Amino acid sequence: MPLPDETEVTEQTRIQQLIRDELVKIARDLTGWRVLYRDPKDGRLWQLSYPQSEMHGGGPAKLTWISSQVAKTVFGPIEDPSSAVKVH
Repeated sequence: MPLPDETEVTEQTRIQQLIRDELVKIARDLTGWRVLYRDPKDGRLWQLSYPQSEMHGGGPAKLTWISSQVAKTVFGPIEDPSSAVKVH
């Protein structure tokens, strides 16, 4: 689980572990390059992105905590956490 005071994860193995085992996928943007996850333990929203898009394959992933307002702007309406289903 992301630490309570953590706002960004850049270590690639840890990102993969978090999205595989801890976070719930709830949305993808229209480009397919950003994915929104929710931490079911504390409700925080996390955006998976590839900020170095000039690199082959989008470069390394980055997992960033975002507010619900930013999430709505980027991803549109967000589903209720009680209806989220873990996606592997």
